Amino acid sequence: MTVTCPKCATVHTLTGRAPGEPFTCTCGNVMVLPGAVKAAAPGPRRKVAGVVLGLAAAALAFGGLVVGVVVLPRVQRMRSEGLRAEAQTQLYTLCTNVAEPHGETGHWTAAGPQPKEVPSGAPVPFPQDADFEKLQFAPGPVRYQYQVIVEGNPEGDAKVRCVARGHVKGPGVSEATLEIDENGMLRPVKWRNPGG
Repeated sequence: MTVTCPKCATVHTLTGRAPGEPFTCTCGNVMVLPGAVKAAAPGPRRKVAGVVLGLAAAALAFGGLVVGVVVLPRVQRMRSEGLRAEAQTQLYTLCTNVAEPHGETGHWTAAGPQPKEVPSGAPVPFPQDADFEKLQFAPGPVRYQYQVIVEGNPEGDAKVRCVARGHVKGPGVSEATLEIDENGMLRPVKWRNPGG
């Protein structure tokens, strides 16, 4: 086998040597015979690279733990707050639409519940309903079931509640209630959340 030294351009004819075996040129340059080379033992660079990769993996695992313990609960809380805000906004609209005609006609209008089934959390179309149409309540896709409950004489003194039912968090159905007091004023929304 002939090998040319890259340093001094001397041509060497070598016989009886194995590929990958080192030899020294007359100029002092150490070369390795071409061919299969043995894998080098891990040196300091490989050890450092291994430590860096190990630390990176540990950091990713810790980051996943932080996401699972800190970030996820915050996202879930923000989601349930957003769902609650949706219900409260619709309840105020609905109860306002119930109170205004009562002031003119003296009649309380009951309506619902619509949709017939409590939505499972994903928005569903709000169905057409004659009583809700009288109240001009057509919210579009909803995550809650809405109902107007009139307890007592609809032509006189009655207890009137607007109710929203939905799956806010955890198992079970959460319920928000907005009452209209005897003066036609809206009271604060009350939540009952058996799911947590």
